[in-house]
Amino acid sequence: WHHVAVVYDGSSVTLYVDGVGMSASAPNSTIHNMFNKGVLIGENVGATGRHWNGLIDDVRIYDEALNAFQQAISLDPRDPAPRSGLGDVYYQQGSHEQALAAYQRASRMDHNYSPAQIGLGMVYNDLKRPFDALSAFERAVRLKTTDPAAYRGLGDVYAELGRADEAVKAYGQALELKPNDPVAHIGLGNVYRDKNAWKEAIAEYKRATDLDPKNATAYANLADVYNASDRIKDALGAYKKAVELNPQDALSRGSLAGLYRRLGQFQEYERHIQIARELIADESEYNQACLEAIAGNTEQALELLAEALEKHQVQLEWVRRDPDLEALRGDARFKELVGED
Repeated sequence: WHHVAVVYDGSSVTLYVDGVGMSASAPNSTIHNMFNKGVLIGENVGATGRHWNGLIDDVRIYDEALNAFQQAISLDPRDPAPRSGLGDVYYQQGSHEQALAAYQRASRMDHNYSPAQIGLGMVYNDLKRPFDALSAFERAVRLKTTDPAAYRGLGDVYAELGRADEAVKAYGQALELKPNDPVAHIGLGNVYRDKNAWKEAIAEYKRATDLDPKNATAYANLADVYNASDRIKDALGAYKKAVELNPQDALSRGSLAGLYRRLGQFQEYERHIQIARELIADESEYNQACLEAIAGNTEQALELLAEALEKHQVQLEWVRRDPDLEALRGDARFKELVGED
C-alpha cells in the first residue's frame, strides 16, 4: 500500500506519495468549491469510462493539508513519510520551528529517509545554519536520492559559502534530474552573476523566465545583470516585469527608481522610491543600503553596507559591481569597505 495525498493551495496542485512531493503544477481547469456536484473515486467525473486499475482504501477529503498528514500519522505512527509531509506543510507556511521538529522526528524514525534530510536542509538554510544544511543535503545525496531539490539545496549552500565551482556542479546535477527546473536555473545564474560572467548569468535567468513566465525573482535578477552591464533599456523592462509580478519587491522597485533617476524621469523616480521606502523596512541591511544609495543618502547607505558586509549578506564581488551602489563608488569609505585601493 501507498499513502497518496493531493494538496491544493489556491494556485497549484501538489501530489504526495508516501509523504514525498512528486510534482506540483497549476490546475488545468478551474477548481470549484461546490456541494451540488458528485465525486467519483477512481474515475474522472468530467470524462467517464476511464477507471482506476487497482485497489483504493480509506479515502478522505480534508479542507486542510495538515489534517491529512496528521490523520496519516495516526494510522501508522511509525511511518516517517507523513511526518516528513507534515514538515513540508509547515515549511510552506513559514513555520520553521514546527517544520524542523517534524523533519527531525521523521529522520529519527528512519535515518535513510531522504525526503526528511532534504526538508532539514531547506529549514537549516533558511535559518542561516549553512553547515547543518550542508550536512543534511549531503546525506540525502549519499542516499542516492533522485529528488533534484537535494542538489539544488547543495548549490544554494555552496553559493552562500562562496564555493562557486561546487555550486555550479550541484545545480548542474539538479538540472540533469529536472532540466526544466526554473529555480535551479536561477541559482546557477546567481553563481555566474557573482563571478561577473554576465553572458552566462543572463542565459540562465532568461531560461528561467521561459520556463516560468510568472517568476518574479528570475526577472529581478535578470534586471540586475542587465543594469550592471549598462543595458539600461533591457534592465528597465525586466524591472517593470518584476514589480508587476511582485509589487512587494522593495529592492527591484528601488532599482527601477534608480533607473528612472538616471534617465531624468524624476516623477517616476519619486513615485517608485516612495513605494520602495514603505516596503524596505523588513529587508536586509544590504537591500536597505542599496535603496539609500539610490536616494542619495550616502552616510546611511555606508553604515548599512558596513553592517551587511559584517553579516556576510552578499558576495563582496557583487558589491563592487552592483549598479545600485554607483553613487558610493567615489567615496574612500566605500573603497575601504570593499577592499579597493
